[in-house]
Amino acid sequence: MVHCFHSGRAVLLLYNIVVFFISNKSEVRLPVVEEQKEWSVYLIKTRLDTLYTGATTDVERRFQEHVSGKQKSARYLRGKDPLTLVWQQVVGDKKSALSIEYKIKQLKRKSKLALISGSITLETLFSNQ
Repeated sequence: MVHCFHSGRAVLLLYNIVVFFISNKSEVRLPVVEEQKEWSVYLIKTRLDTLYTGATTDVERRFQEHVSGKQKSARYLRGKDPLTLVWQQVVGDKKSALSIEYKIKQLKRKSKLALISGSITLETLFSNQ
């Protein structure tokens, strides 16, 4: 038994929990904190010269899913191959990526083409927002 002047009950309770786990040979599982992945936004050009905007943590993997035309590909892109990945940029966390993806989707085609050509940046496009 463990004695403590200020928090004797808390220490005794903690001691009993530790003894319980050790005696029952149970594993104590601590929560695992996953490493935050960086999110990217990308643009794909289709055979029909349309532009598709997406967001992901792995642009190459996601592009290959789109090219495959299988279940994980975007429905919009099916049957519009060949597809070309024309632009991508790392933007940070998921919330930022989804927000920027939405904003890019709202842009006029001319602005998207300027983004692809590099004559304008995301920072310039959205600096006043």
